[in-house]
Amino acid sequence: MTVAGTNFDPKTPREDTSFETELADLDPKSVRETARLSLSEMAELLGMSESGYGLWEKRTRRPGGPAYRLLFLLSKNPDNVIMQLTSQS
Repeated sequence: MTVAGTNFDPKTPREDTSFETELADLDPKSVRETARLSLSEMAELLGMSESGYGLWEKRTRRPGGPAYRLLFLLSKNPDNVIMQLTSQS
């Protein structure tokens, strides 16, 4: 299979796994604090309940794949991501 002009074999592991490592190390509370958002503001930004986000912070529940990616983006550039998400509403 060719993806974006490169050969892509889904059975072959990628060499660069830094993204996956960073995702696994994400702490939802730290991401929220870095973004300077309250728990209720962060939950609203992500379209979820406050209690649901609180469970992520307590590590009682884990975010799914797309949510992890969004948290990753927020951890890297919170102001830009917040601006993009709020301009969509």
